[in-house]
Amino acid sequence: MSAFAGLLSARAIPAELAEHFAVALDAPGLEQPRHWSDLGLHFTHRLRITAPEDRQDHQPAIRNDAPLVLVFDGYLINRIELIDALALPREARGWADSAIAFEAMARWGASGPERMLGDFALAVWDFADRSLLLARDAVGQRPLYYHEGDGLFAFATNPAALLAVPGIDRELDEDHLVALLSDLPVADNGTPYKHLRLLPAGSVAIFRSGQLKQRFYWTSEQRTELRLPR
Repeated sequence: MSAFAGLLSARAIPAELAEHFAVALDAPGLEQPRHWSDLGLHFTHRLRITAPEDRQDHQPAIRNDAPLVLVFDGYLINRIELIDALALPREARGWADSAIAFEAMARWGASGPERMLGDFALAVWDFADRSLLLARDAVGQRPLYYHEGDGLFAFATNPAALLAVPGIDRELDEDHLVALLSDLPVADNGTPYKHLRLLPAGSVAIFRSGQLKQRFYWTSEQRTELRLPR
């Protein structure tokens, strides 16, 4: 898996944050980190090359003709359908999945994730309305954690990257740990840390003007009881 992390802060971004993210996201097989920063905003991405098109992957993804910055982890299994629906050029068949996801988010906005099939987690900053969007695939194969509070909003594909952010408390959630060890149900957004949350599978969260709003775009089908004739 690739890895990414980011921070949206009302205060200045610490100069050492990029290096902290790079180290916390490190894992065997990952490429060197790539960073992108703006006033009060920072993204870090570490790529894992698993397919030929990944060699064309350049993240964080940003273009002059679209007011977005995107980081993406995962793969899409409906690449061809998305390319056709977006009317992309033929050469798009050789693009990285993140490039196709970028086009989907530029065209469909917050509805983009529900058009994608595969295993993925993504984050998109929209310059136009100053919003940050997080999304996970329908069944939650790729994790995406976040922290909200104290004038900052941080997200990452692993908890270690969030705990590397100055000001985020490492306090453990004992109730969550007890439930895990006892094989009891836990909240779908719970983590072993009190101040970290896991974005639920099949959901989109948008952070805008200091407020976080979340919605599910997919839930497991509700089936009625099957009654056999005999």
